[in-house]
Amino acid sequence: MDVNRLCHLIQKESNRNTVIQILTEGSIVSNILVNFSTELQDNEESYFISLLFYMGFLTIKEAYLDELRLIVPNFSIQTVYWGYMRQLVKESSPDTTVEEKMLKEAINTLAMKGDIHCFIDYVSKNIFSKLSDYDLQHFNEKYIKMMLLAYLFLKSVYIPISEYEVDSGRIDIFLQRNPKFPEIKYEWVLELKYCKMSTKKSEIAAKRREGLEQWNNYIQSHHLKNRPNLKSALIIFIGKNKYKS
Repeated sequence: MDVNRLCHLIQKESNRNTVIQILTEGSIVSNILVNFSTELQDNEESYFISLLFYMGFLTIKEAYLDELRLIVPNFSIQTVYWGYMRQLVKESSPDTTVEEKMLKEAINTLAMKGDIHCFIDYVSKNIFSKLSDYDLQHFNEKYIKMMLLAYLFLKSVYIPISEYEVDSGRIDIFLQRNPKFPEIKYEWVLELKYCKMSTKKSEIAAKRREGLEQWNNYIQSHHLKNRPNLKSALIIFIGKNKYKS
């Protein structure tokens, strides 16, 4: 199970959108085809999801009415998905240049110094600002989250969790320290918002108030109260190359 194998599976745009949904929402609800065969026509979403399931890229979390809720089975398989997403961005936006050493240093700064600006600034300038027109058509909070997660998975210092559930809602991104590296100082709660370049200042301010209210509810949650050195940030992306935090 590697990136090339996953890329081979994901040829149709609908299949790519299914993977994006799995990664940004943390799960997907579907039936699993019992009489599954590679000779079946892949004209339905359930075919592709069943293929991912039988190849080990998805596992069953729970029953959901007459269907199943499926999730990515483990951290190793998550890294395969995110490796694919980085490759997809590179193919669709050739102008994006990622200096992995600098990006990894920015993630280290996030983990050890509690400074998020290096990471967000790097991604904004070197990746978001150079996205293709196709990618920009899909640019929203979920797409931003997907991109951030894809590059956070370049290092294993964190276990990045999308849609982390607490008693007051779902956190966009929770950066949980990897148990293998107990010396990591800071964990992070990240709340993301997006506004188009044409958005009025009053609307951006309203987004900020909304985000701050969500952020405050999250950090007061009993799920997070006893976690040492927990930091949080609200990041508002404006267009493809500006942000406020």
